[in-house]
Amino acid sequence: MPPDQPSAESVKLFESLPLLEFCVDVFPEAKFLPADPVLRAKARAFIAIYENYVNNPFIDVLLYRKPVDSLLQGLERLQAALPPTGFAIGEWSMAEIGVVPFLARMFFYLEHDIGNYDEEGEKKMRDAFASTRFARLRKYVQEASERPSFKTSWISDVSIHA
Repeated sequence: MPPDQPSAESVKLFESLPLLEFCVDVFPEAKFLPADPVLRAKARAFIAIYENYVNNPFIDVLLYRKPVDSLLQGLERLQAALPPTGFAIGEWSMAEIGVVPFLARMFFYLEHDIGNYDEEGEKKMRDAFASTRFARLRKYVQEASERPSFKTSWISDVSIHA
């Protein structure tokens, strides 16, 4: 069947993280996860920290002008799960594929004043992100964004019109 005309019996998948898990299962040769079950669990735990403590607070701050404290606490928790250097489990994995695009977007939105932040919250976020408080997280996103796969899929020179 043509890809643009799937069978009515085909399974429709949506949401990026379940799709990522599907790709991990279908393409094991891509090595999105290491063979070591402990490292596999750590990669999934890192994604779960993002989902449980960062994602919704970010949406609340970005769209609904909610206080930033819960988002900053979630980001601290995520940062604490990182090793001192390198990626979430040391090597590039599904942890980066599942989390880095969201973090990069978060930094991009703040840098370009995209969102419905309240002034105090926006200043608090800018100050926190620029401080040593989130130095490790900034380095993590920077290192991930230097990978060729990220560069080919991330458009950083987007024109923004108000």
